[in-house]
Amino acid sequence: MKSKNIFNIEIPVLTVLAVSFVSVAFLEIIHREQLYNTQLIMGSYDVIERTPPWKVNQNRLMGPAILRLMTLIGFSKWWALRIFALVFVVLNNFLFVKALSLLSNSKYLILNTLLFFNSLFIISQDIWLYVWDFIDISFFIIYALIIFEKKYLKFLFIINFFKLITIMTI
Repeated sequence: MKSKNIFNIEIPVLTVLAVSFVSVAFLEIIHREQLYNTQLIMGSYDVIERTPPWKVNQNRLMGPAILRLMTLIGFSKWWALRIFALVFVVLNNFLFVKALSLLSNSKYLILNTLLFFNSLFIISQDIWLYVWDFIDISFFIIYALIIFEKKYLKFLFIINFFKLITIMTI
């Protein structure tokens, strides 16, 4: 009988963490210049303060609200954005590996798919790194978990409630 780790996933936890940290490092490299640009950081805060530069930014509230709470507890806006990205990349990678582990027990398939998933996420980022993109990915993966594992169907109402909160308009 094959022993699994505490998350009940097919690949080692340290592997998921390593992929996550490398992904965040690449995001930092790609966005280094823009991350120092206050417009990027303020893009999320402007949504909460009801002064976004574009109307399209008003459709996601949960990410900017989390950033705002992080600054209220003492993080600078610059650090709040980085910590937020790190937490959500790690969370999304664990959720993704959990969903893949429900479909397959091939470690190579899961690892290759995880690497492909992170590569596509890094490549798809434009000069703006929106916090609500991280949250949207989390919800899509959670929906996949609900579909793949029917015992999670009881959480569908709660997940839909939180997803609706993320897309409310100001």
